[in-house]
Amino acid sequence: MHNFIRLSLLILLLNLSRSLELEEEKCIFHEAVWRAEYLQDDTFKHLVALVCIDIVAALPTIALNALVIFAVVTRNRLRNNSTILLACLAGADLLTGLIVLPFAFSLDLKRLLGVGPFCSPEKAFNVIITMVAFASFSHLVVISIERYIAIKYALRYQDIVTETWIIISIVLAWAITLTVTINEIVLALIDNENIYSIYSHVSYIIQIVIGIPFSIAILLSYGYIYSETRRQVKRLKAEQLPQEEVQRIKKDRRAATTLAIILIALVITYLPAIIMAVLTALPGSIAGPPRFRVIIWNWVGVTLMLGSLCNPIIYCWRMTNLRRAFLEILHLRKP
Repeated sequence: MHNFIRLSLLILLLNLSRSLELEEEKCIFHEAVWRAEYLQDDTFKHLVALVCIDIVAALPTIALNALVIFAVVTRNRLRNNSTILLACLAGADLLTGLIVLPFAFSLDLKRLLGVGPFCSPEKAFNVIITMVAFASFSHLVVISIERYIAIKYALRYQDIVTETWIIISIVLAWAITLTVTINEIVLALIDNENIYSIYSHVSYIIQIVIGIPFSIAILLSYGYIYSETRRQVKRLKAEQLPQEEVQRIKKDRRAATTLAIILIALVITYLPAIIMAVLTALPGSIAGPPRFRVIIWNWVGVTLMLGSLCNPIIYCWRMTNLRRAFLEILHLRKP
């Protein structure tokens, strides 16, 4: 009887293993899906490094972005249009710490242990990381436009950037993010190789069509902010201005510098993903063994996720009031 049970369990496990192998063989996912045979000495080292980064980055990403949101919500002195938009960006970045990094950790651990299937979880991860990346990107566009209005239309700023303007901007940012996310979900559900090949190129084109105007909006906004800030600084040196005007110019200059640092971090974290998306859309442009391409995609995902950790660190470094609020919340400084 015991032998019969053991034999039945063995057959069941073999059938399950075979079904998982078949699932991986027919998996259609732009060459980024992991396979058990990819685990070799060179890929093992990369996976260990990725697991360590996932573990180390998750808690600070959650804590710092949660602190930004909590500080803006609970401190009236921090509540203005700029900080409200930063808190909205922190909300998008918080999703990275709560969802994306733990998901990435579980995937990398599955790869190390060779526990399949890999196809469905990696498709789901691709949908989630695309959603969070576009959410952060679209919020940065809104922040750049708000700063542009603050510099160019300083006297009319309060009339233009109203509570309604902020609500509409955030809703539009999430609507665009939702559009890209639904597109990725549709792509993940396609199981026909020919249709997938066509629609994957459509998906990349959609992302590029959205990403290029976003990038142009950010570059134009900051280009004007930079030139106007330099002009104001020259005025500050050459003319005797009222003290109120001097304080406004200094405040705008510091805000412009903070935005510049955030945009530099954006370029560093998003550029690898943009390059890989363009190269993937071009047939035969990525050489090397399949396991090498999978590892590259994994590192691209890590750079995207680390952007959500960089943003609150930049706020804390550049914004004195926000840094003081952090210390008060942590009971390291008296209110």
